[in-house]
Amino acid sequence: MLTSEQHRCSNEKRNFSAEFKRESAQLVVDQNYTVADAAKLWMLAFPQ
Repeated sequence: MLTSEQHRCSNEKRNFSAEFKRESAQLVVDQNYTVADAAKLWMLAFPQ
């Protein structure tokens, strides 16, 4: 069960840089990744 501290952190809005958004979109548009595959790639590169 999440504590109130953990719950509050999980509800914070995440901000992504323009560079991150551009690179993410390029994976999908230019390199034919699915959105799900691109997300998995980023999760492997930047685990929480």
